[in-house]
Amino acid sequence: MSVRVLKLKLRTVNRGKSDRLAAMQREYAACAQFHLEGIERLQTTNATALHRELYLPAKERFSLPVVNLQRSRDKAIETFRSYLARKAKGKRASVPKFGPGLPMGVGQRALAIVGRTLRLSTEKAREYLWLPIEMDERHAPWVDAVAAGTLKYGASELHRRGKDWYLHLTVYEDVPNTVENGVVYGLDLGVANTAVMSGPDLVKFWSGQAVRHTRNRYQARRKSLQEVKLTGEVRRSKGKESRWMRNLNHQISCQILSEVAKNGGALAIEKLLGIRDRVKLTRKVNRMIHNWAFGELIALLHQKAPRYGVKIVEVDPRHTSQGCSKCGHTEKGNRLRQDRFKCKACGYAVHADLNAARNIANRGALMLGYTSGITGGLTLPGSGNTVPVSREFGDGQASDVEAEGPSGQLMQSHDVTSLSS
Repeated sequence: MSVRVLKLKLRTVNRGKSDRLAAMQREYAACAQFHLEGIERLQTTNATALHRELYLPAKERFSLPVVNLQRSRDKAIETFRSYLARKAKGKRASVPKFGPGLPMGVGQRALAIVGRTLRLSTEKAREYLWLPIEMDERHAPWVDAVAAGTLKYGASELHRRGKDWYLHLTVYEDVPNTVENGVVYGLDLGVANTAVMSGPDLVKFWSGQAVRHTRNRYQARRKSLQEVKLTGEVRRSKGKESRWMRNLNHQISCQILSEVAKNGGALAIEKLLGIRDRVKLTRKVNRMIHNWAFGELIALLHQKAPRYGVKIVEVDPRHTSQGCSKCGHTEKGNRLRQDRFKCKACGYAVHADLNAARNIANRGALMLGYTSGITGGLTLPGSGNTVPVSREFGDGQASDVEAEGPSGQLMQSHDVTSLSS
C-alpha cells in the first residue's frame, strides 16, 4: 500500500471561518502540550497508560472532537520519543514544547471530502466548517476519488501560512510491490554527485554541481540580506530555495524509479539515519551536507515506488565507500580521494561513488535472498564487459569511469554468500 500526502490549498476563507480555524489550532496545540507535560509527569510514552490517565481530564478541558484529541496525544508521544532517542544517542536535545502555530492534526473521522469541499468537524456534534478546496489539475483526480469513496484517506493535518490554510490530506493506494526479474539496483547518494545508480547494463550519474552552485548562490544572497537586516527577504529566499530543491528531488526520484521499473527490479539504498552526525568535513562541505535534503529524496522514493512497482530495501551504510565491490576487501586506504577508489588487495580501480553503489546493490540482494555474485552492476573479477555511462544534470565526476555489465540475472537462493565471495 502506498501512502501519499496531498497538499491542498483551501480557498480564501472569510474572517469568521479563519478565526474559528485559528481558535481550533490553538486549542489543539494546548492539548498536545498538556499531553507532553503528562508524559513527563507519568514517565511513560505508552498510549494505553496515557489514555487511562489523561483522556477524561483532556476531554473536559479542551474543546476538540475526540479523534483530534487523540491525534494531539499521538503527536506528543511521537515528539517525546524522538527527544528520548536523541538523548540516548548522546545528541543535544531540549525538552520539546509546542507553540500555538503547531499544525492541527485532524482524525480521519473528523473530516470528509464532499465534492471539492472539505467538511471539518468542530467541537460540537454535527456542526461543521465547510471549506472549499482551491483545485488544480494535479490534485483533481485524487480529490474526486476520495469524494467518490474509491480512494481511502486517513488522519491529516491543517497548516496555516499567513492568511492561507492548507490541508495535508493523507491518502492510501493499493499498489503491489513487485520484483519481477530478480534484478537489484544500488543507489549511492552524496554531495559531489547527488545520486549514482548501478544495475544491469546501467551506470548513471546525477551530478551535484548544479545543486552546489545554486545553493551557494542562495546562501550568498541570504548573507547579504542578513547584513542589512531584511529578515522577510531571508525567509522568502529560504522558501524559494526549498521549493527549487524539492522540484529537483521530484525529477531525480522519478528518473531513478523509471530506470528500475523498466526491468521490474528492486532498488537498494543506504539507511541515512544520522548521516549529518557521521560526516565531519570542512565547514563549507558540512554546510552543503546539512542543507541538502537527504531525507526528502528518500521519502519521495518511498512514496512513489509502489506506483512504479518497485520494491525498496534499505541497507547498512557502513564501509560501502571503503569496501571493494570486486573482491570484498575493506580498508580506509582503498578510497584514494573523493572520486577515486582503488583496492589495495586486487588493484581494482573505479569511480568511488560507483563502487559504493555496487556495494549497496550487493547488500540489497543479500537482504532479498539472492546470491551476491550477480547483482545489478556487480561482476566477477576478470570480466571485461563494459556499458556506457549516462550523465544527468551536468558532467559531474563521471569522467573515465569503468563500468562492467552483469554476469547474469539474480536467482533466488537460500544459501546466501558473503560480500567477499
